[in-house]
Amino acid sequence: MLNKALRKKDIHLIFLFRQIISDIRQQLENIPLKESVTEYRGQLMLMEERQSLQRSVGCLISVNSFLSTSRQEEKASKYFQ
Repeated sequence: MLNKALRKKDIHLIFLFRQIISDIRQQLENIPLKESVTEYRGQLMLMEERQSLQRSVGCLISVNSFLSTSRQEEKASKYFQ
């Protein structure tokens, strides 16, 4: 339900989830990042979206939801087969 609220930019639901969002943010800030990591995500998308992401390699990207990712490419590819 939180992902849906973020995707749809439903300010009422986002407000209701504000404590959870704050807790997640705090937990992410406390994870030490010593080196860059490669994460994989399996998702169907439009060709324009794919091209936009390809142009953004090496850049910071922002999404309006939480992502389920894996460090294993094979595991991520199972989501769109």
